[in-house]
Amino acid sequence: MEILLPEPELVIISTFSPQQPFRATVSSTRPALPPTPTTYIANARVELFQSDNFLQNLQPAPGTLAPYYEALEAVPSEEQTYTLRVSAPGYRDVVAQDVVPRGVAIRNIESIPLGFSPGPGTDEIVYHYSIRITFDDPAAFRNYYHLRFQQEVLRIFISEAGDTLVTGQRREQIGFGSAINNNTITAYLDDGVLFEDNTFNGRRVTFSFPFETNILLNREMPGHLFVELRAVSEAYHRFYSTVGRQQNSPGAPYSEPVIVFSNVEGGKGIFAGFSAAMDSIWVPR
Repeated sequence: MEILLPEPELVIISTFSPQQPFRATVSSTRPALPPTPTTYIANARVELFQSDNFLQNLQPAPGTLAPYYEALEAVPSEEQTYTLRVSAPGYRDVVAQDVVPRGVAIRNIESIPLGFSPGPGTDEIVYHYSIRITFDDPAAFRNYYHLRFQQEVLRIFISEAGDTLVTGQRREQIGFGSAINNNTITAYLDDGVLFEDNTFNGRRVTFSFPFETNILLNREMPGHLFVELRAVSEAYHRFYSTVGRQQNSPGAPYSEPVIVFSNVEGGKGIFAGFSAAMDSIWVPR
C-alpha cells in the first residue's frame, strides 16, 4: 500500500520584544519517521509589517545554532501589532500576526535562606533557599507571563590570610519539573514557568519558589539570582505551554496527545511578542 506523505510546510519560529531586533528562523516540516535533521530554508522572502504598513524585508544571517533572518532597522514597540509574511519556492506562503504586550515591572524580590545540605560529591554542598517575587497584574484584560531565572555562581580563591577573592563567574538556567504544573502554572522545560492571571486578575500577586544550588566547597559560592518577568502574548503562552506539556508527556499508549499550538497560517510555528522586566537579588549564604 502506498502511503501518501503530507506536503512539506514552512515552519516559522520568532519571538520578539522591544529589547531586541526582529529575528525569525525558517525551516521545513519533517516526517515523523524516519527521524531527519531540520532543513533550514535559505532562500525565503521574509516581509515585516506593522499593522498593514510594510516595514522591511528581513535579511539572512548566519546563526551560531541555526541560520535566521533579521530586521536590520525595525525594533518592536509595546502595544503594537506586527505581521510576518514568508514565501519560499516549493512551499505555500504563510502569514502570522501578533502584538507586543505592555511590560509589567517586578515590584519586589525577597530571598529566604533555608540552610544547606551535603552535595552529591564529597566536595559539594547544596544551598537551599526560597525566592518570593511580587508584581502588580494589570486589570481589565487577560495577562500571560513567562518567569525565568538564572543563578550566578562565583568562582573564588581563599588566600592564606583568609580573604575571599572572586576569580570568575557563570550563570545557570533554572528549570522546574512537571510536578509544579497545575491549572495556572506550566513548567517550561529547563527555562522557568509559564502562567496566566485567571486567579489574580488586576491584583498584586506574590509567587514563591524553592531553589537549590550545588556549590564546590571553598571553590565556589552563589552570587546573584537574576529574574526576568516576561509579559507575553496569548499566542506565546499557548505555544510554549503546549511545547512544555508535550515534552513532559509520558507517551503511554493511551495517554492523551498534546497538540502544539501554532499561529502561523498556512504553516506551523510561532510568531509572538513579549516585553521583559529584569531584576536580581543576592542569594543568602
